[in-house]
Amino acid sequence: MLVRLLYFLLGSVKFTFTGGFPDDFINECYNNNINIKNIIYIDNVITAEAGIKSYKRLHRIAYSCGK
Repeated sequence: MLVRLLYFLLGSVKFTFTGGFPDDFINECYNNNINIKNIIYIDNVITAEAGIKSYKRLHRIAYSCGK
């Protein structure tokens, strides 16, 4: 409940990762302390949510993982 309140107050971004290496993307997010939630992984496509402050780092990680 508290996490939902923080995401609401601070903002969040919903993103889709297609192509590249989805497993590497998830591992790099974990290694960079990016908290992603509501992960849906179907046919090598990841849809998830992260804090708005993590967006630039997500973009960099996605590019390095073959996106």
